Amino acid sequence: MEKLRKSPIVIACYVLAALMLIYTVYTIGSTVSYINNYYASYGMEAGAGETFSYVIQNAITPFALTVLVAMAGYILNAVRALNPDNYATEQEILEAKEAKRMAKEEKRAAKEAAEAAKVEGEKAAEDTENVAADFAASEVTEKFEDADSFVEVDDVTEKLDDVVEVDDAAEKVDDTVEVFEDGAEAAEEKAEKLEETIEEGFEEAVEEAKEEAAEIEDEAKAKAEEILDKAASKAKNTAKKSGKKAKK
Repeated sequence: MEKLRKSPIVIACYVLAALMLIYTVYTIGSTVSYINNYYASYGMEAGAGETFSYVIQNAITPFALTVLVAMAGYILNAVRALNPDNYATEQEILEAKEAKRMAKEEKRAAKEAAEAAKVEGEKAAEDTENVAADFAASEVTEKFEDADSFVEVDDVTEKLDDVVEVDDAAEKVDDTVEVFEDGAEAAEEKAEKLEETIEEGFEEAVEEAKEEAAEIEDEAKAKAEEILDKAASKAKNTAKKSGKKAKK
C-alpha cells in the first residue's frame, strides 16, 4: 500500500489558511462590537442589515485570502498526487515508523542514563564526604595523642612564664619608683625657681613703689610752690590796694 508523502509547502498553506480564518473570525466579532457601541452612544440600536453589511465589508478580504490559500494547498496536493514519485511504498512507511520508534527509545535511554549518572554522582559525592570526614577525625585523634605527650612540657613552660611575669612586675615597680623620684626632684626645682621669682618680684615692686612715691612727692612740692606763689601775689596786690585807699 502506497501513501502520498507530505509536502512542507502544502502544510504551510494549510497552517496559514487556519491562521487567516482565525483572524477573519476576530474581525467579524470586533466589527459587530464596534457597531453596537457606536449606535448605543447615540441611544439607538443597530439593525441586522447594517451590521451584516459592515461585517461583509471588513471580513471579506481576510476570508477571501483564507479560501485562496486553502485552495492553493489543496490544488498543490492534488498535483503532487499525480506524480508516482511522490508516493511512499509500504516498506518505506514501515522504515519511517521504525526510525521514529528507535528515536523515541534512544531519547528514553539517554534520559535514563542521565538519571543514573546523576544518582551515581550523588553517591560518589557522599562517599567522598565520608572519606574526608574519617580522615579529618583520624588527624584530630593523632593531634590529641601528640598533645598528651607534651602536657608536662606545657606545665614547665607555664611555670617559666609565671617566673618571667614576676620579674616583669618587679621591673615595673622599680620603674615606678624611679618615676616618682624624678617627679619629686622636678617639684623641688620648680619650688626653688618659684621662690627666686617671688623674691625678685618683691624687690622690683619695692623699687617701683619708691620711684612712684618720689614722683608723687615732687609733684606735691611743685603744686605747693605754685599755691604759695599765687598766695604771695594775691597778698601783694591786696596790700597795694589797701595802701592806695589809706592815701585817699
